[in-house]
Amino acid sequence: MSAQLSAPRVLSLAAGEQVHFHLRRHEQVRCKQGQLELKHTVMWVGTRPLEVRQTLYAEQACRLDDGSGWISVRAGDDPAVLYVEPASGAVCKFCAMVWSRLREALTDDAGQSGDRGAGRPSHA
Repeated sequence: MSAQLSAPRVLSLAAGEQVHFHLRRHEQVRCKQGQLELKHTVMWVGTRPLEVRQTLYAEQACRLDDGSGWISVRAGDDPAVLYVEPASGAVCKFCAMVWSRLREALTDDAGQSGDRGAGRPSHA
């Protein structure tokens, strides 16, 4: 049972599957049309680092209080879209800071773009 701990791998989930994760770092966050997109996010599942590309919907990102949670793909949904749901557990300070920034980005985006209904992205 030899797991490659050095290089992150892309996590792929089938509909209905879920896996517990803990956020270690993120490299890029973009707000676009009510969604948060975390690109090249490195997370730990157990002892394995995973590189996850995911889309967070605003309401779910706002409910997530720390860096631990569940990634799940709902049955019938596009498997490329990963949904993050909060899980109970100790709050990592770094993770709390990351999610706090995500919430701030959402709030700023909602407050600054007065033409959200126009259908164009807030920032290109």
